[in-house]
Amino acid sequence: MLIRTLLATSTIAFNLLANAQTPAVGAATPASAKQASPLVGPNLLKNPGAEAKDETEKAVWAAPDQFKDKGYRMNQEAYGSTPGVFMKGWGEKNKHGANYFRFTADERAEVRTQAQRFDLTSLGDTIDKGRVIGRVAGYIGAIGNKSFKGNVVVEYRNSDDKVLKTIRTPNMPYDVQLSDPKLTRCSQTLVLPVGTRYAAVYLSAYFESDADHSGSLVMDDVSFELIYR
Repeated sequence: MLIRTLLATSTIAFNLLANAQTPAVGAATPASAKQASPLVGPNLLKNPGAEAKDETEKAVWAAPDQFKDKGYRMNQEAYGSTPGVFMKGWGEKNKHGANYFRFTADERAEVRTQAQRFDLTSLGDTIDKGRVIGRVAGYIGAIGNKSFKGNVVVEYRNSDDKVLKTIRTPNMPYDVQLSDPKLTRCSQTLVLPVGTRYAAVYLSAYFESDADHSGSLVMDDVSFELIYR
């Protein structure tokens, strides 16, 4: 059986004071603003940690039943519960999350989480004038197999829900050494395409074509931002 693992962690801490002072999606930007201003807070994503649940008590990023017909399964584990993956206490010491997702699959195809969707129709005119910038980012690291790749991905969709553009964080070399486990921050920024009315953000992991199916992929502090320019 071909086994592969995706570990996705996150500890997005929202600054309530900053959010209270930041216009909501679709809110007017003060005419006196001279610099680019966030349309919303620094991260539109719901807390994407493994502990986050939606209103039906399913994991925000991926519910186990999502993969029941694809040979995938998802487990939620605490840091340090898998020997050799992280040194015990590494997450707390580096102020990363205390939980992560672990995805396994018995086929080679790309593994994706379910998407978080955003309705951007209230920004339609501003988007079509080329005044909205989107950014996806995250800290990423491959453990035990540098050919294990992964991205934070956003799909920009039109009013018919057809994909206009897909943006991924770049595939930088991010082989993690357990003796000094540090993740590499990757980000990608683009002006939203004309006609964008929705955005869908998900995490993706896959092996290069000539790679064996070993090792793990870690993601932390993933984010999706919209910036007004």
